[in-house]
Amino acid sequence: MPALRGAPRLGFTASKSREAAVRTSGKRAAKLEAAAKAVAQADESHGTYPPELLQQAKGRPSIDINDPRYDALWARTRETMGIYPIHTEGMHRIELILRVFDLNPTYGPCMGLTRLERWDRAKALGHDPPDEIRHILLF
Repeated sequence: MPALRGAPRLGFTASKSREAAVRTSGKRAAKLEAAAKAVAQADESHGTYPPELLQQAKGRPSIDINDPRYDALWARTRETMGIYPIHTEGMHRIELILRVFDLNPTYGPCMGLTRLERWDRAKALGHDPPDEIRHILLF
């Protein structure tokens, strides 16, 4: 539907908002510049590990995400999820299995505990968490 003549434009496409963003100067411009630099620095340092940790991890075996021992657990996980979750591009089935374990209230609250501590507590309380989860966590 075409806009009425003289009606104000709404949204981010209005020419005034674009002009205001371009004309920023003074203290506001300095704040925006400092924020942009902080974001760039945080983005550069994110996801890097110190060389000594990388050296420690070199000799360790990696988990086989397609190991058939996880097939039954994967089937139960998919049944629990109901539908394939959105925003999981790049995640493999082990991550999704652990995600469902994290969100399952059967094993108690997860705040302040590692996954392994939570698994151990659930086992001690008789909630019978899957042994495959423990295997994944100890790998």
